[in-house]
Amino acid sequence: MLLTACSTATVPQIGAPVPCQIQSVEQVEQAVMAGLVDQHWEVMSSSDHIIEAHKTTAQAQAMVHIAYGYRGFSIEYFDSKKLENSI
Repeated sequence: MLLTACSTATVPQIGAPVPCQIQSVEQVEQAVMAGLVDQHWEVMSSSDHIIEAHKTTAQAQAMVHIAYGYRGFSIEYFDSKKLENSI
């Protein structure tokens, strides 16, 4: 009975093209960092066009990897704790 209550959910990867006015990878990085700060995410590390960030609330914690380049970015779910309880 307990096993039927368990399930796994696929977490979609999010991505988008970068607007034409962006002139460099550094501008993309700055925009991603600004978005993370604006949404209260903490940057854990940044290297080789990949940013690791996490967000902690009173109920849950989530970690993502953000890959970026001149043409776009993608956000990939990495890990979480108690996230299902905070939805």
